[in-house]
Amino acid sequence: MKCWRLSRISEAKFYPVGPILFLTSLLLSIWLAAGVAVADLYKWVDKAGQTHYTDDPGLIPSEKRKKTETITTKENMPATQTPADQPSNTESEKPDQNNSPAPSEKSGLALPPYPSSARSKYPNIVADGKMLPDAYFTGLDGSRQSVRSVRGKIALINFWATWCGPCRNEMPSMQRLFVQLGGKKGFAMLAVSDEEGGKVKTFIEKQQYRFPVALAEKKLMAARFGATSIPTTYILDREGRVLFCQVGGIEWDDPKITTWLRQLVEAQ
Repeated sequence: MKCWRLSRISEAKFYPVGPILFLTSLLLSIWLAAGVAVADLYKWVDKAGQTHYTDDPGLIPSEKRKKTETITTKENMPATQTPADQPSNTESEKPDQNNSPAPSEKSGLALPPYPSSARSKYPNIVADGKMLPDAYFTGLDGSRQSVRSVRGKIALINFWATWCGPCRNEMPSMQRLFVQLGGKKGFAMLAVSDEEGGKVKTFIEKQQYRFPVALAEKKLMAARFGATSIPTTYILDREGRVLFCQVGGIEWDDPKITTWLRQLVEAQ
């Protein structure tokens, strides 16, 4: 027995406990740090059968939470797994009755072909008829951009991220819309992300998108513009008030949408 203990002690010299514990702690720290950077994206379906995506489970109606599907992580989410939400004309998608009338109703402008996303589901979005808050962004070319800078035009402001499948799915249609209306003096488009500039620039250049893209400070999109679920897109009148808000991706060059936007741009 004594010899066995001596042999174990001698073996211990070759397996020091301190370095092993240090290495284990280091690996655990790296694993935890990597986990913090990756968040789940959730998918849920409303009563009308429309699919929604969000990275904030608190925005999901309580009766849907147990049935909510975690589709993947942000870092690894392929666009093919997350089809864009489609707008619907169902009762569940009608704007809140307590909202102020949309500017188009007051001024005689053409009404949007689809109702805005319901604030009962996305309580943080800016309501129809309200002024979209101003904020400064940095263009990929280093220029200074802001919500105020698009005043005087019909503007599409889109909040997105490179990891967001629905965002990536709708961007080709945004490019096609920009080709149709981007040359008109009365129309402006701006896609805003709060990611690192190099990552955003690489993505935009690879996809060969030509519409203006800008960078926002971290958490600004959610805190100031209610974009807690992306993509979130606002259509603004010339004074900066919300005409239409869409949470979730759609086909922006849908003939109904392009016809409506063209009417707005050409209206005096």
